[in-house]
Amino acid sequence: MLPAHSAAPQWPRALLLGARRCAVRAALCGAGAALLLWVAAFAYGGFYFLTVPAAGLVAPVHFRFR
Repeated sequence: MLPAHSAAPQWPRALLLGARRCAVRAALCGAGAALLLWVAAFAYGGFYFLTVPAAGLVAPVHFRFR
């Protein structure tokens, strides 16, 4: 004679394990994307301030339109 339900089903445990693994991957991908975005913004700002010259001569310019 076979036991009717001697052990709990294993699918809920496997489902929760998969969901936890997916959540960890999503958190790691989000953190990596945020880090890359921060590095890109910092590199852009550094490059911009190093390459764009400061205004050396400021003089009014008068245009004449006819």
